[in-house]
Amino acid sequence: MHTVTVLPTPSLSLLPNDTTFCGLDTLQLTATGTGTFSWSPTTNMSGSNTATPLVHPTVQTKYIVTLDLAGCKNRDSVTITPLNDLTNAINANPASICQQDTLTLTGSSNKTSNLSWQWSPGASVQSPTNRVTRAYPSVTTTYTLTTKWGAHCVATKTVNIPVTPLALPNAGPDSSYCIGQTAIPLSASGGVNYQWTPAAGLSNPNIANPLASPTVTTSYIVAVGVAGCSRTKKDTVIVTVRPKPTIAITNDTLICSIDTLQLNATAPNIASLGWTPNYNINNTSINAPLVSPDLPTMYHVHMTDIHGCFKDDSVFVDVKLVVTVDAGPDTSICKTEGYKLRTTSDALHYLWTPSTFLSSDTVKNPFANPPVTTTYHVTANIGKCQSQSEVKITVAPYPAANAGRDTAICIGFNTPIMATGGSIYSWSPTTYLSNPLIANPMVVKPQHDIVYTVTVRDTLGCIKAIKDSVLVKVVPKLHVDAGPSDTSIVEGETIMLHATGALTYVWSPGTWLSSTTVANPVTAPDDNIKYYLLGTDRYGCVGRDSINISLFRMAPDMYVPTAFTPNADGNNDVARPILLGMKSLIYFKVYNRFGELMFYTTEKDKGWDGVYKGRPQDPATFVWMAQGVTYKGQLKTQKGFIVLIR
Repeated sequence: MHTVTVLPTPSLSLLPNDTTFCGLDTLQLTATGTGTFSWSPTTNMSGSNTATPLVHPTVQTKYIVTLDLAGCKNRDSVTITPLNDLTNAINANPASICQQDTLTLTGSSNKTSNLSWQWSPGASVQSPTNRVTRAYPSVTTTYTLTTKWGAHCVATKTVNIPVTPLALPNAGPDSSYCIGQTAIPLSASGGVNYQWTPAAGLSNPNIANPLASPTVTTSYIVAVGVAGCSRTKKDTVIVTVRPKPTIAITNDTLICSIDTLQLNATAPNIASLGWTPNYNINNTSINAPLVSPDLPTMYHVHMTDIHGCFKDDSVFVDVKLVVTVDAGPDTSICKTEGYKLRTTSDALHYLWTPSTFLSSDTVKNPFANPPVTTTYHVTANIGKCQSQSEVKITVAPYPAANAGRDTAICIGFNTPIMATGGSIYSWSPTTYLSNPLIANPMVVKPQHDIVYTVTVRDTLGCIKAIKDSVLVKVVPKLHVDAGPSDTSIVEGETIMLHATGALTYVWSPGTWLSSTTVANPVTAPDDNIKYYLLGTDRYGCVGRDSINISLFRMAPDMYVPTAFTPNADGNNDVARPILLGMKSLIYFKVYNRFGELMFYTTEKDKGWDGVYKGRPQDPATFVWMAQGVTYKGQLKTQKGFIVLIR
């Protein structure tokens, strides 16, 4: 019995798959498997019995590979199409640029694999071997793209990139401008549009050649552009601002008709000058010519400095046939005040005599401060011509203003005030014054203290007013108090009067008084009497009062009314003891019918108002007790009843 072994079909794989390739190249086929290989057809093939033959067909060919392993076979095939139709193209974005800009170059081909790229010239290409790259040509450039497919198929394409050159800015040479004179032109070039900054001082900042008249030295920057390009290039020009020449020139003046005058005009860095008009002048091209006009003439000078800046100035030469001078009217001044002389004259020079007490003896209007009356003489001249005049200054003393001494008066009275020292008087304020325009007005019944100021003038020549003040003090009404208006004593009792409110006192009549000129005299009258008190303060103002003393011919005692009505009507509202001939009160007590103490005091003038612990008491009868000391030192006690009535 025979055993039959079945062998598997050998495994076979083949690369590449069906494909196209460059017909100028050789392509390697690769078969993978175990066994022996054979290929067909073998046309345009080398290595037909190997796993990796090289083929270079000229037409589309199907290659079959057979793998034989111990008689077992497997086959595969691949179709190879040779082509030689490679093409490429270029897209430029943008298609043209301005200098210093960039663009994007993008290559494309009819093939999609096994391609390589090369851009030239590569110096202005960012990535010369990339299909897409940035390019930055500085001049118009033709770019070539070489595309390879495989090793030998090549396609080329070119694109021309126009590059617009940027401006070549030129702001022109630095220059200078004479302030206040004709504007200077700027001159830029190198482009087609222009923008100047700053615009201040320019006639038009958007043109190549504006007129410039800056106020300070300025660096002007011009941005120059070309058509089609937004990018500009800049250049700078400095315009130096120069002032007009500073001319020092003879002041306007005058001369006598027989005189000659030298003019003078100077300025720094002067290149040329000229005088006009050419009238009685010895040289019109020098800075200090001599002139001798016989009528008033305005001479003009035109001066130009080394920078071309110029300035005109002039001097007026007035011509006088004679000199006029008037020292002014005679005047009067207050001593030490001084006076500025008011000379009118057309002269150039002056000389005063005497020169004492003058601020200057060679000026037209000096300040004079003579201590005594003085006559000043002035000689005025224009060149060789001169005239004279004089003025008298009378010196008078200041008014000796005196408003008088301060005074005090009692309210309701009048007082005169007296000013001296001048001829004319004016008082202020005018309140209470009989006449404010006389030296000695009467102050009529002033109601308060007041300060009066008098303004004094005289007629001796000093017109300045001098002031002085005086105080009129108004003493208020004197309130003199002789004590209570009425009091009472018992026979044989003495009483001390108590005067207050004044400085000195006079009592009248003097009957039974220990003294009539003291504040606290003692009296022991034998009958009812009324004493009058006259008080005087330190200003002599007086006040009056009086006191009635009633005499009771009885023994000293303490009396309490039998009833009182505490209804706040001001009549019999409190219960209190009346002391007759008593020196002092030891106590005064009030009890209710239950023996409860309602009120207690040791003061003579205090009494009970019918209130206990804050509550008004009901009508009832109460018991009072009092104890005191007589003027003879005897102790006396009394008690009784009092009825509260409401």
